Amino acid sequence: MLTRAAALLVALSLLSLSSPGQQPDLNPSGDAEHPVTPTVTFTLDWPGADPEHYVLTIDSSARAAYESAGGTRFLLGDPYSVKFTIAATTRDRIFDLTRALDYFHRDVDYKKGKIAFTGRKTLSYADSARNFQTSYNWSDNASARQLTDLLQGIATTLEFGRALDYLHRHDRLGLNAELKRMDEVAANGQLAELQVLAPQLESIAGDSSVMEIARQKARRLLQRADANQGKVRSQATINTK
Repeated sequence: MLTRAAALLVALSLLSLSSPGQQPDLNPSGDAEHPVTPTVTFTLDWPGADPEHYVLTIDSSARAAYESAGGTRFLLGDPYSVKFTIAATTRDRIFDLTRALDYFHRDVDYKKGKIAFTGRKTLSYADSARNFQTSYNWSDNASARQLTDLLQGIATTLEFGRALDYLHRHDRLGLNAELKRMDEVAANGQLAELQVLAPQLESIAGDSSVMEIARQKARRLLQRADANQGKVRSQATINTK
């Protein structure tokens, strides 16, 4: 019988062998260590969490890819992958913080005392000339914390999208509770790039077979996503003046 760790490795192997059309293609030329397009990668490994492992990759053209595996919610740890595009201002923020952290060519792990384990995190940067990475549980470096919060917020958003897809297909009665939780997390500022889920939210909001209360929550989240996009556009205008 496979151990939990072995099962996770098998799941990740299957993910890497799945259809090429579903895999991130953020480096059409160049090699993995030195991509032509500058790329930031955030990896989290946290046994027992949902998910237990994920990788979020974002390049300087704002293309992004996310892969996760492990965990017990809904899909029983099935591998998951999605490609998407982030807002230009979010991309700029990620790369500005990356520069502030010397492209991760430094140790940011807090070592002055014991900190509760919240997953092993690894930030990586690669371009045609550089390839650096740093790993940590928690950091007292403000730039590292801000970047971690932003990237984890994107990952949390995508996992909500995964749950909404599953519930919309298999458990429509469960959508209301998930959308309520999602709205609460969004209100606490723990989601990022909510507009990426607009297609799922629009599909739920327009589905007459879904409870009206759930459809209302989906519409409210769409309004929140639109408001966030408006804020992003305003910031972009301010930044160009």
